[in-house]
Amino acid sequence: MKLPSILFAALTLAPSALCSTLASGKFQALSLYQIYRIQVQAYGLGQTTLARGCHTSNATACDVESFIKHVVRVKKIPRKGPDGKVPKGKPKEFDTKPDWSKTEWSKIGDNPTDLAEYARQIDLSGFSGVVDFFKLFQNGNVTEILEEIRDRAMDTLQDIADDQLHKAREKLKAMGKEIAGDRLTRVQDAMGAQADARRAAGANGVNEAFESHMKPKGFEVITAEEARNGFKFKTIDTEGMLRKGKVDVRKFTEEVKGFFTKFNGAGKAAGHLSAIIKTQHSLDTIVRACGL
Repeated sequence: MKLPSILFAALTLAPSALCSTLASGKFQALSLYQIYRIQVQAYGLGQTTLARGCHTSNATACDVESFIKHVVRVKKIPRKGPDGKVPKGKPKEFDTKPDWSKTEWSKIGDNPTDLAEYARQIDLSGFSGVVDFFKLFQNGNVTEILEEIRDRAMDTLQDIADDQLHKAREKLKAMGKEIAGDRLTRVQDAMGAQADARRAAGANGVNEAFESHMKPKGFEVITAEEARNGFKFKTIDTEGMLRKGKVDVRKFTEEVKGFFTKFNGAGKAAGHLSAIIKTQHSLDTIVRACGL
């Protein structure tokens, strides 16, 4: 016996507050890098909206290493002693987070195609997944955000990035040019990984909360592990739960509805669901526009 489709969709797709930028942020940073390179082609170095001040010592566009280091703020954290505490009475020593010395950038390359290796290398640094908004949109060496971005303070980073990509593509089109190489495909790949990472983290988070809610009610939660593009997550086997426990369907359905009413009412899902939808919409737009 099957649950109503709306409940099944909620069980498999609803994301949770436990889903942070940790999993998806590194892929968003990569898609932003690819958009930056497209902007360099369209407008020229030093004229981009993203990372305008990012360039190498010999005045060429940033590679992926330079870009990510440019838009991510590094924090200094006091180093703890063997007892887990910061030593007193002597000059403090510091660790950095992220620690980019732990990342082998040569294994990533300038135009990453192996997203699994990219993710492994970025994770080694301890990157939290958060891109510094100010550093991303800083007006070159001026200590202010670009005016056109200041006017969009209420928009999400995804919205702004989508708009900048569209404008750069239109600029190149007006010049009779196409986006160089496979940059657009790489944007598509990074956005796809970003959405999948959010889905996986969200599914795992909501499943844990669902299990905590249902077990005290006498329901055994049965899950199955699945993988999508390298991201592992669990789905809830509602049919298996009904078969194994000979559960009263009406009671089971009421408990599920009650869980999601409470869960969504607490605001734990809306933000990440919105982020997934926006990322997927961006990806779909690219696919339609380019026939990918």
